[in-house]
Amino acid sequence: MPLFHLSVTLTLLAVAVWIARRPSVPTLLLAMVVLAGVGLLGAGASSNLFETMRHLAWLVFVYAPALLVVGALLLRRPAPWTAFAAGLCAVLAVGLGAWAFFVEPERLEVTRVEIETPKLEAPLRVALLADLQTDRVGAYERRALETLAAQDADLVLFAGDYLQVASEARWRELADLLRPLLGLLDPPLGAYAVSGDTDPAAWRTLFDGTPVRALRSGESVTLERSPRERLVVLGLGASDARAIGHRDPHAVAAAATATDEPLRILLAHPPDVALGRPPVDLIAAGHTHGGQVRLPLVGPLVTFSRVPRSWAAGVTALPWGGHLVVSRGVGMERGEAPRLRFLCRPEIVVIDLVPEASGPSAGRTTQAAG
Repeated sequence: MPLFHLSVTLTLLAVAVWIARRPSVPTLLLAMVVLAGVGLLGAGASSNLFETMRHLAWLVFVYAPALLVVGALLLRRPAPWTAFAAGLCAVLAVGLGAWAFFVEPERLEVTRVEIETPKLEAPLRVALLADLQTDRVGAYERRALETLAAQDADLVLFAGDYLQVASEARWRELADLLRPLLGLLDPPLGAYAVSGDTDPAAWRTLFDGTPVRALRSGESVTLERSPRERLVVLGLGASDARAIGHRDPHAVAAAATATDEPLRILLAHPPDVALGRPPVDLIAAGHTHGGQVRLPLVGPLVTFSRVPRSWAAGVTALPWGGHLVVSRGVGMERGEAPRLRFLCRPEIVVIDLVPEASGPSAGRTTQAAG
């Protein structure tokens, strides 16, 4: 048993015995403080942030409710109302944990964003899928790709992080399962993808034989809708996108190759690229998972991005022009991270770019369950 679980389990047993010997409200409260202290110390001693988050999830959704149940049973006679409150809190904690781990991660929705632009004569629908980030290809992944294909998009964008597995052989196995689902796509202007943080060097082979074109970092594609209307899609890999976010002059120069095009779309994995103020009209990104866990009045707990927390999901009208659209992603962080979502449903983003009617738009959003 890992040291964290061993120390917290022993603490739980010790404080349970203590409460049994002295069943009172102050004893229960002090026992909760002791358990929380030991748990926080153990989580803080973890080897990395993801392991810390996993241990905190165990503390909140397993060990603390267990202690509350013990307290409710032992205090039901001397303090019945406290026992009732403790039992209710335990039920709520377990219920929230069940929701966060087993329900919300697959409550996929379609978020619709409308942005006005003077650079189009007719509406353009762009569908964005970010962070599929899975270690299996099953019914949920199939539903996500089927939902994406059903959006009647003119252009489909993939913002990186497709599979997250440790074994190269497992990656190839999952890639073989994912390709037929990518074959469901047939957008008139094509589908394009860039690399993310979890993607291996051979990530582009995932799209071999599919309608999706994997863009090398810095590669751009010019698309013609009519003799008078063209747009360019520029792809940037995760590292180059962050370089722009740190205002690397060479990376910014690479992004500026499309400055003379009517409508410029930058597809990147992290939203950090926006901090470099690349001369584009739309930045489509992912990476943040919307925080994956969001709290009321607090917002996302962690975004792993340098952009303001309010930019970590949704549409943002950038102060220097253009819009940033960040998807909350379809999948979750894998590996040592806790596999949960809370108040942060997975999503596919549909961006409707429409001709400007009167004045610039900050982007209007509506949501529809998928």
